[in-house]
Amino acid sequence: MNLAFYLFGGLVGGFCSSAPVGPINLYVAATAGSSHHKGRFFFLCGVILADLLFAAVAFSGYGRYFSHSSLEPYFLLAGGGLLIFLAISTLRTSPSKLNDREFSSPVLSQGRAFIEGLALCATNPGFLAFWIFASALLLEFSHSAFSFVTLIFFLIGVLLGDVLWFCLFIKLIRWAEGKIQTHVLEKVAPTIAVLLAILGLVGIARGVWGLK
Repeated sequence: MNLAFYLFGGLVGGFCSSAPVGPINLYVAATAGSSHHKGRFFFLCGVILADLLFAAVAFSGYGRYFSHSSLEPYFLLAGGGLLIFLAISTLRTSPSKLNDREFSSPVLSQGRAFIEGLALCATNPGFLAFWIFASALLLEFSHSAFSFVTLIFFLIGVLLGDVLWFCLFIKLIRWAEGKIQTHVLEKVAPTIAVLLAILGLVGIARGVWGLK
């Protein structure tokens, strides 16, 4: 059992799940100033908690009931298609046209910031679909059975991936101070889309291979 593999897989998954352009990253961009760090911190705590819950449900549920079953290729095909759809959607979405007015200023209440971050992530079924696919791909490559230990290492990786993305993104926004945040997002979006598309193609390829 290679626990480092699950740790790294969770890290990549956490990074990718946090990267797509949307309300969460728009909020982070709007509050990248140091004076907004408290509200942003609790907002991101809510986001990351929801992401970890989705990852845990997907990994444990898939790992227990579907891993290495006859349905696995279909999960890989569906998940790969979802990632390619997200890649195309990321390219076609203009951050400057998104309605981010409610995120134009930091949330004053830390509790409200946490709840809004949790709700934004938890009410998006795309996160659960992504983690089902990521779990399928990870377990398919690992050739090992689900266990509580692999789940823990996987979730630690997810946490590190989420934190890594948001830290890098905030540094990028601050580095580009004086520029419009949405302009920065439009520059980052193609890189995110390419990464999602590559993972999607890998999933589809593994799914097709599994059907043979």
